[in-house]
Amino acid sequence: MSDNSEDEEKSQPEDVEPEEPEEKSDESEEEEQRDPREERATVEKVIKDGLSDISKTADNDGYAFSKLSISEKEIRSLFRYLRNYPHLRYIDFSQNAIRDISILSNIPYLLTLNASQNKIEKIDLFAEDGLFTYLQKVNLKTNRIRELIPIQMPRLRHLNL
Repeated sequence: MSDNSEDEEKSQPEDVEPEEPEEKSDESEEEEQRDPREERATVEKVIKDGLSDISKTADNDGYAFSKLSISEKEIRSLFRYLRNYPHLRYIDFSQNAIRDISILSNIPYLLTLNASQNKIEKIDLFAEDGLFTYLQKVNLKTNRIRELIPIQMPRLRHLNL
């Protein structure tokens, strides 16, 4: 029996290197490396920098930013920062990695939305009656939407899926 154990020891290399872990996709590595606090601060700055066009509010109560353009900023979430800008009318956050757009329900005067080339899967918020009564143009092209639902947007003139 000792001869067999010696043969087994000889057949195994002395310096066995540990197995390499499976390679992760660039996307998952990137997600792991981001610090949530840092990402929130970045998104807040991107949103503030992307605001433009001050105009009279829809309720004629004052003046506010009416346009937000934050395309190609490599953001994954809008967090809650859009709640501070309910009078936005034109939003473009195309070519990012955003998955959840439910925060848009806080923007009742929205006219145009470009959310193309993101990672959006659900558009349930567009089914809620009375939420987007002014929305006329929506671009959701090149997302991950798998289910179409009846949408409640009475003024919608252009929808790109």
